Amino acid sequence: MSSIKLLRRTAGVLMLLTVGAVTVLADGLPGEYLLTQRWRNMIADRSPLTNPALMTEDNYISGRLAIAPILDAAFLLGEFGVTIPIGLYQSIGVSILGEYADDIQEATFDAAGNLDPNGNVTSYFSEMFIGSYAIHFWNRLSAGINLKVTGNNGFGYNKDEGGGMQVGGIVDLGLTYRLIRHSLFGDHLVGLSTQNLVSLFAVNDMELYSRDLKLQFIGNFWERRIDYGLDIDFKDFLADAQAFKITDESGSILDNGWSPEFDINLKIGMWMLRLFKVYVQAGFDKDIIDYLGLALGFNIPTINNGRDLEVCVQYNLMTEENTEATGLTFSAKVDFGKHREEVYARRMARLASLSPNELYNQARRLYSEKKYWDAFFVFSRITVEFPDFFKSDWVNYYRSSCQEELDMRDVAITNYESTIKEYPLSGAVPYADLGLMRIHYRNGDFAKVANQYVELSKPNVPDSLRYHGAYLMGQTHLQSNDPHKAIQVLSTIPEGHPDYVFAQHAIAIAHVRAGSEMSQVVAALENCVGAQAETPSQKEIVSRSYLFLGYIFYEENALSKAVVALRMVPTSSYYAEDALLGQGWTALKARQWSDCIGTGSLLTKTTKKPVLKCEGMLIRAYGHLLQKDYSQAEAVLSEAYEKIKSITQMGDDTLNYAKMQYESNRMSFNFLAEKIDNISKSGQTSAIAAATDSLHAEQQAYVKEFGEYYDFADEFKRSSFFTRNADAVREDIEYALARVQKIVGSASVQKVQKKAEEQEQELNAEIERLQKEMEKLQQENQ
Repeated sequence: MSSIKLLRRTAGVLMLLTVGAVTVLADGLPGEYLLTQRWRNMIADRSPLTNPALMTEDNYISGRLAIAPILDAAFLLGEFGVTIPIGLYQSIGVSILGEYADDIQEATFDAAGNLDPNGNVTSYFSEMFIGSYAIHFWNRLSAGINLKVTGNNGFGYNKDEGGGMQVGGIVDLGLTYRLIRHSLFGDHLVGLSTQNLVSLFAVNDMELYSRDLKLQFIGNFWERRIDYGLDIDFKDFLADAQAFKITDESGSILDNGWSPEFDINLKIGMWMLRLFKVYVQAGFDKDIIDYLGLALGFNIPTINNGRDLEVCVQYNLMTEENTEATGLTFSAKVDFGKHREEVYARRMARLASLSPNELYNQARRLYSEKKYWDAFFVFSRITVEFPDFFKSDWVNYYRSSCQEELDMRDVAITNYESTIKEYPLSGAVPYADLGLMRIHYRNGDFAKVANQYVELSKPNVPDSLRYHGAYLMGQTHLQSNDPHKAIQVLSTIPEGHPDYVFAQHAIAIAHVRAGSEMSQVVAALENCVGAQAETPSQKEIVSRSYLFLGYIFYEENALSKAVVALRMVPTSSYYAEDALLGQGWTALKARQWSDCIGTGSLLTKTTKKPVLKCEGMLIRAYGHLLQKDYSQAEAVLSEAYEKIKSITQMGDDTLNYAKMQYESNRMSFNFLAEKIDNISKSGQTSAIAAATDSLHAEQQAYVKEFGEYYDFADEFKRSSFFTRNADAVREDIEYALARVQKIVGSASVQKVQKKAEEQEQELNAEIERLQKEMEKLQQENQ
């Protein structure tokens, strides 16, 4: 770049140097122009230079950096700063801003007004050091102060006297007020700050900087996915208008030379996929639109333990004609260290009692041991005695979870919702959402289940919890008789997730209800039995899948496969009796009469259900019958008939009565749960400890009754693939017994007839023998 061209652009550079204000013009008048902050706009809402009170918004140690090469990198602008939280409500910061230029050819104006290089070289150098302090001192109000020391050489200032730098000290003030903090509507605050308000000292004839009044609006929406910054500057608002007047030789005013000026900077950005950031920027002044800008970058808190890690590149385009002040800025912001609340809590724990930490560890240990009653009261004690405990969000969650495990559904819902409301940004919120979803599903409130699934589908929710929610949503679709949606949701659960085996089994059921090809049903069941099952519930659902496979193979006449699948159900399983029954019917269909007798006898001995006992005896009798052991078959069927006659088939009225009793008990239990919840908030006393023992016994009695009702309702509605109701079994026994008795009766008649025929034949033979002897005697007498 030529020296003349560079000198022509120097005036444009003076509009870019963003340390808050400019030095005065060469004639010593107060500075007219406020230098723009547009090149550092991406870090302005984190910088104490903008407003020192903003530092109270940083909860981690944070660093920021912005570098802007201007005019083909002839000038370099930069800012670097660190903010450090102190305690819960204070922050300090250190910042360095600099403006640097390469060696520049000096020039003078010739008679024609053109620049003429004179061969001398000059340079530009300016730096500012800022020490900042801020405090959140009342309600939503924060205040801050900057102490700034600036220095510049002013393009070779005082060079005729051997050089030297202009140095000055300045004080700035700032205030911020939080308008709203909400999980959905976001965080919004308004700020008011000054630039170069008070001059402390000046060295080497340091000129006054122009004073600036700055108004800021900063905020975000939708969990920081959309954020904005609006900055309104009132330039040189304390300027002496008389200093800018232009008069002629007679003293007449030709031009007042000064009028109030303003500057507006606006940025709006979006955070996409919790990864990419895109911003649009615009600046406004008396000429309406001053510049337009675009910034692109990324923010990846997932690789920084949930803290910000942001890098951006912005490009500004000036709208003024014949200006070359356009440029790029590279900026970065990063948080590190521990959250200020965690640091404070740890420090308090070291200085004071470690009791809350010990109680928390004790409660977590009881919770992991499934001693939910004891864990609940320890968590409750923490909330009462240590309300400022740094893990209060998790204490509230675990307290609610204990209530859920103790079947205190209504109070658990209330406390889960309270956790979400009080700690909207906590990592415990997705777990509370899942807890709410489980309870709503158990209560049959499917609309609220769907609402919670929406909450668990948000990007900030851990994948594991999202898949738990998908399983519950799939089961909800099955309950609502929408198998296609159930298949769609359940299919999202990956292999290796704890709910995978349950999801695959549910997919098989959904395919059956949807009328899908049987191969799809079998594929889902095979996925289930092929997965690794570790917990008792996972093993049980695998046993159920083997049972279903056995039935399918039975229906398809793949009898050997059916037997193999049914024998995979262990004897300890709830479905062992169904599998044993299936083996008996499969053996009968395969004409394995000995297996029928053995399986039927085993089922009769092992089951405690009267109907299954009778059905086992029926299978055993069929084996004897087909082996033509009619007397044994008749004896077994006669015994089964006497048992089946004594079984009374329960009607729907029985179930309805049990349901009414359950609902009545549930209402009473809700009152008890509220009483327990209120007592737990009263602190730790000997009287309360004694009361909790009796309440625990009462709670256990209710839960036992609930369990009995659940078992009764499950058995009443239970429809297995092999078992039938008492009436169907009774009909089969009656038919088989009648047939055996008829067979046995027909055999007796045939035996008598055969014996009579044999006796008749013997008598005829004897008569014939006698006749021959008589004929022989007659011949001898003749």
